Amino acid sequence: MNVILRLPDGKKVEHTVPDIEQLMLLLRLVNGVTLDGITYHIQSTDLIVNEGQWSVSVTLYDQTQFPAST
Repeated sequence: MNVILRLPDGKKVEHTVPDIEQLMLLLRLVNGVTLDGITYHIQSTDLIVNEGQWSVSVTLYDQTQFPAST
């Protein structure tokens, strides 16, 4: 299944994963995703169905966008 990582700067990174269930489990177990040395937090995951093709969109943000509340 195709996975689209939506980065805070508007860029998209696409990957194909053989087992979406395993990926979704991992995303629930971890606090973030690190790409090229930069750690992002997971904001949301969405299922996209477009012309019969299914994809999962993972929207990421960095901590400076949504600072932790005190």
